[in-house]
Amino acid sequence: MRPMTYVDALAWDDLLEEGDTVVMDILQPGLVIGNPGAPLIDGANQSGRMLNLKQVEPGYVFRKGQWLSMILNGQRFAYKSRAAATADGTGKLAVPLRTMLRVPTLNNAVVEITKPMAEGWVTLEQDAHEIAADERLVRLRFTLEERE
Repeated sequence: MRPMTYVDALAWDDLLEEGDTVVMDILQPGLVIGNPGAPLIDGANQSGRMLNLKQVEPGYVFRKGQWLSMILNGQRFAYKSRAAATADGTGKLAVPLRTMLRVPTLNNAVVEITKPMAEGWVTLEQDAHEIAADERLVRLRFTLEERE
C-alpha cells in the first residue's frame, strides 16, 4: 500500500487478524477506463478463457492487460485480459482472459470494469505495519491470495 495517514490506516486495522478476507481496488495507474456502460455476464455456465458480456457501451475498447471483476453469489473473481476486444453495436463484448474461468458464470451477474476489485485472504509480511513517526505516515505491506 502507498503510505497513508494513521487515521486512513485505521480502515485496514482488520488486516492484523489472520483468516480475515479483504476486498480492495485493483490499481491500474494511468489507465483511462472510460465509460464501459453497465456490463453484465451474457450467459450462464461459461467456461474456458473467454468471457461474454452484454450491456457494454457500444464501441467500448477493453484493452489488453486490463482488469475486470465479476460478482458471483456475493464473491468477487478478478481476471485480466490477454488481448484487446471491442464491444459491438449491440453492447456485446467477448473478453479474452489470461486465465481460465474458475467458476461457472451466472447470467446477468455484475461485472466491474470501472473499478475492478480483488477479494481474498491476507498474508502479512514481517514488519507489515510500520509507523514512521517522523513522517506521520503508516506503511502496510501484505500479499492478497484470491478466494476460490
